[in-house]
Amino acid sequence: MARALRSYGNFIIIKLGGSVITQREGGFDTENTYSLAREIAGYGQPAVIVHGGGSFAKRVLLEHKVKSDFISSEQQVLVEQFRETMERLNHLLLGVFESAGLRCVSIVPHTVLASNDGDIVECDSAKVRGLLADGIIPVLYSDILTDRSGQYYACSGDKIASYLTKALRPKAVLFLTDVDGVYEHYPPESEGVKPLAVADATFLAHMPHNYTVGQSDMYEKLAQAIACAPFTELCCILNGRVRGNIINALQGLQVGTKII
Repeated sequence: MARALRSYGNFIIIKLGGSVITQREGGFDTENTYSLAREIAGYGQPAVIVHGGGSFAKRVLLEHKVKSDFISSEQQVLVEQFRETMERLNHLLLGVFESAGLRCVSIVPHTVLASNDGDIVECDSAKVRGLLADGIIPVLYSDILTDRSGQYYACSGDKIASYLTKALRPKAVLFLTDVDGVYEHYPPESEGVKPLAVADATFLAHMPHNYTVGQSDMYEKLAQAIACAPFTELCCILNGRVRGNIINALQGLQVGTKII
């Protein structure tokens, strides 16, 4: 039986890892963020942006000694501090994007997303679709959601990007990190080793969990990217600190690791 043709939107989703918009010592990376914004503007097609928290978010979590994605309902102070920190980082990003000529509107994730036991189960995607229809870039980010278990849930930008991909079916999804892609061994065996051209669930099943990219685990990033793959034409993990990578990937050149 012939497979049914899939229909994808005329827009892309770009997940900006926290490691490409913040500095390791804790500051906002204005220069690289502006470079990314100019590249997105140069692409000239509708986009949804999801970004991580990088060193901004890590600082708050370390102060409160958080070791789990699930946070007690009694830790309201932590929740408020984390949300305020992410809103501040998001404000900085929006300012840079607008200076690069992009029209953006922020969507606060915990106002449109709901989770159950750590899985996103509800999203007001009509708001995202409406902004895209008006030629505006919706911007979402890592946030702490109110979980139906009665706790709070620290939801990564990777998981938000994955959920939106399934709901909206974009033309392409790019996960930008501070490394060139997914490697066969961690740490890479030598400085000159290249990332895998393609990665899939078979590779994920044997992948170690102890390597970090930015503040996220590459295993989890790859798992979310694999979940995206059936709902888009192109899904890649690539380096967001190399100029030209976004355009090159969208033009079909071999950049980073393609996820299937």
